[in-house]
Amino acid sequence: CWDEPILGLRYDDIISHWFRRFFQSNDQIDLVIFDEKQFQTRPSKNKPDFPNVAEDHHVAVYHDICPIHLCSLESVTNLNTRLEKKIKIYNFRPNIIVTNGNKPYSEDCWRDVDIGQVKLKWISPSLRCLLPTVDQETGIKDPNQEPWKTLRNYRLKPNQYGIKALFGIYLGQFDGSEIISGTVHVGDLINVIKQDLDFWKKP
Repeated sequence: CWDEPILGLRYDDIISHWFRRFFQSNDQIDLVIFDEKQFQTRPSKNKPDFPNVAEDHHVAVYHDICPIHLCSLESVTNLNTRLEKKIKIYNFRPNIIVTNGNKPYSEDCWRDVDIGQVKLKWISPSLRCLLPTVDQETGIKDPNQEPWKTLRNYRLKPNQYGIKALFGIYLGQFDGSEIISGTVHVGDLINVIKQDLDFWKKP
């Protein structure tokens, strides 16, 4: 990933066998964890093919840019009006799902947000490859490469992000001066502190 080694610790064969029985598969399936005492994280900034505003304290392990990925149900609902075969938000694999936003894609412009007691800042939009064409419940890839094709019809910002469509945003820790930990709960309110309402107007 990004031409950088990604290391992890593999659980033993007992775990692997459990996964194979559960998924009724003969494929090798392993559970791998990251040990921060043994391995180095990857810096999020300075990715030439993934422009972002990450700072030195923003790091990732098994994620593209940041470990926090937010999408809204309103945006998926709007996307589904353009698709013959409807999809679920899980195709995009966010770990924060929001709803009751002002309008679809309003998260594009969010820059500083509070979720409960956790303070986060925008790092970049999420640039979409073909992975969201895979149904996360069945593992089957859409034969028509949807929603990738449809997103590229109306969610491109080519001067900044090239040929990849934008859907969802990546968020990171707000302040690098100290490690701030917190818990995000289901049902937490989101307070948008800062926005960039001209995001789509900028070249």
